[in-house]
Amino acid sequence: MSEFKTRLRELRLEENLTQEELASAVGIAKSTVSMYETGNREPDFETLEIFADYFNVDMNYLTGWRDERIDYDNYDIGIPAAFDGDVKKFLEFQEAVEKDVAEEYFEEHKFLSTVLPSERDMIEKYRDLDSHGTKMVDFTLQEEWERSTSIEKEIQNNIVKMPEPDSSIVNAAHKRTDIEVPESIDTSENDIMDDENF
Repeated sequence: MSEFKTRLRELRLEENLTQEELASAVGIAKSTVSMYETGNREPDFETLEIFADYFNVDMNYLTGWRDERIDYDNYDIGIPAAFDGDVKKFLEFQEAVEKDVAEEYFEEHKFLSTVLPSERDMIEKYRDLDSHGTKMVDFTLQEEWERSTSIEKEIQNNIVKMPEPDSSIVNAAHKRTDIEVPESIDTSENDIMDDENF
């Protein structure tokens, strides 16, 4: 099976189009077409629909889920009896099914838009490893993940929330206002630094 990036390039070359010509035809930037074809960017669902319509192919073929291409110009749709010969209703049904399949594909592959080029490079290298290499990488990754997440949990567990101040506790730095204090006893304004016993 092909990937979208490969299928898009194949379709563009079949039509003898440059990336710039295709970009102009579908209303996107040439750099965007280039990133699609190199796999550095994944299209959203609406863009997939635009390409499918432009090249007259179904979404399954465009995204690489199906390798056989349907020739819609010479396609006998063979409407099932349930649609009572209503071509429009049948085509709407088919479009809805294709949309669901494409949305499912997009949902499964949307993480690719957040993968950095350096991460893609590592993924490609990982795919080239033999079974021993993948076991070693899997082991190391699992161990490091467990270590990192346990440290994060430990940090979270060591954070102690300070209790809310209790308004009933008297703050000694201020003159008490909750009770009557005789002036002879009131020392709130005396400078504590002048006290030789301090």
